[in-house]
This record gives sequence, C-alpha cells and structure tokens, in this order.
Amino acid sequence: MSTATATKPKTVAKKVGAAGKAPAVKASAARFAAFIAKEPTTGELLIKRVRKGYPAELVKHAGMFFSIPEKRVLQIIGVAGSTAHRYQTQGKPLDPAASERVHRLAIVTREAIDVFGSAAPAKDWMLRPNHALGDTPPLDLLDTEIGANAVRRILVAIAQGGVV
Repeated sequence: MSTATATKPKTVAKKVGAAGKAPAVKASAARFAAFIAKEPTTGELLIKRVRKGYPAELVKHAGMFFSIPEKRVLQIIGVAGSTAHRYQTQGKPLDPAASERVHRLAIVTREAIDVFGSAAPAKDWMLRPNHALGDTPPLDLLDTEIGANAVRRILVAIAQGGVV
C-alpha cells in the first residue's frame, strides 16, 4: 500500500510539471514576440535602451520564440553561458554590445515576419540553411552586422521578387 501511494503522487507531479511547461514556454516566446513588435528601429530612445542594456531574460525568451537552445542564442549575441546565467540570477542587464545584437536579432526577425506574413514561416526560414547564404541558416548570421545585411538583402529579394 505504501509503495503504490508513494509512487502515485510522484507520477501525478511529473504530469502536472510537464503540462505546466507548455504555457510557460508559450508565455516566454510571447514575451520575445512582443519585444520584436515594439522595438524601435532608430532614435534616441533606442540608443538609451541599448546603452542601459536589455534584460538578460530576453535570451531565454528568444530561445523559446525560435524553439532553439538558449546556447545558440548566446552564440549569436556573443555572451558566454556563465555570464548570461549570472546576469539572469542577479537581475543585471546585458552589456550594450550584447544588447545591440539582441536588437539586431529582433529587427531582422520582424523584417522576416513582414516578408513572410507571420511568425511561423519567418522562423522556419530563419532556421533553415539558405543556399544564397552559403547554406547557413539566416539566424546564425545575425552575430555580425555584415551577416545581418546579407540576410536583409535576401529578404528584400524575396519581398520584391528579385534576384539575390
């Protein structure tokens, strides 16, 4: 009797925990989607926000938005995992350089959403290797402005039906 009673609550707890993850993932992804939608592209406000630093939690939210490991987002924004973890636990913002790369990730993602009409096909396109980009996924080129410009060039060609 005690064995059956002891294992039942654990099984129930695991099921509840797994079920509770889906809404948390959606909420986290939605936070990055909201960030993408409202992020300014230029101006004094943007400069102040980048200099102040974006919340470190945006890294986690970006990973959830793209359904990729946080480690991949950290590679794109050039932040070590231990540094990101420390910033997140201490409530510190990202430094201005990493914040600028998060901004670039958000703006190029918004441009892809505009071109493809919604987030799902835009994310799919950004995650798939692209022949015009040397078989590199567009997302992986956003670590530099030069790479981001190459991705933007492809997006413009898609939007206008032109040649890459």
